[in-house]
Amino acid sequence: MNRLFEAMKRTEPHSERRKQLLQEINDKYPDLLGNQNLEAANERELEEARRKANDELERSIYLQSLKETREERR
Repeated sequence: MNRLFEAMKRTEPHSERRKQLLQEINDKYPDLLGNQNLEAANERELEEARRKANDELERSIYLQSLKETREERR
């Protein structure tokens, strides 16, 4: 995911390449970006979105781990 965000930073807003990268992120991580419109985002906004997506990914991994641990104890 970080690789895709870094590639997006190197594209022009509204470019076809940015649209492709954004689609790839949304396809791979559909729940992480929510309603954010990153097509026209500047570098700071992209970095903030990347950080939020990483935080959400970490949180979901942690919650899945807790769930599995609880199931193992049963």
